[in-house]
Amino acid sequence: ADYVPYLVQGFRDFEGDFINTSLGERISYRAQNAGGAGALQVAFFGGSTMFGVGQRDEHTIPSEVAKLAEDSGIAVEVHNFGYPSWVSWQEFQYLERQLAEGRTFDLVVMYDGFNEFIVQSFEQSQHPTHYGAAALREMADDFQEQHEVPPAWGGTLRDLRDTYRR
Repeated sequence: ADYVPYLVQGFRDFEGDFINTSLGERISYRAQNAGGAGALQVAFFGGSTMFGVGQRDEHTIPSEVAKLAEDSGIAVEVHNFGYPSWVSWQEFQYLERQLAEGRTFDLVVMYDGFNEFIVQSFEQSQHPTHYGAAALREMADDFQEQHEVPPAWGGTLRDLRDTYRR
């Protein structure tokens, strides 16, 4: 996973026999009627389950929805933005990024639950949190202890500049 500001981690393009990601989403089944101008654009967000951990690209929840729509004659193009370990606040921020880039969707599906509960079992918080928050906090604290040196009392501008640089 790549570090993504504010989201912590996110998609990296990957090509494999069964799992593929490209342009910030997991590849999904593409219905034959999905290419038309009237195809409904449906975005799916969630954690591991929505991403489809353990499933091939064409057997994730979004892919199965695309197949059912195709069988019913409904033109739909699905986008799987599920990402393992994400919680709802990360998904909403990712949706905002998609919209800010000019993407439009006719329907947005959010599928959450387990990750929201499990992250609270590590360290209870009233604030949004995510997997790995405690480890990131420790890394930041260690970095600060190793690099933060306050300027000396009555120090020079050079001392201040050097401290800022560090």
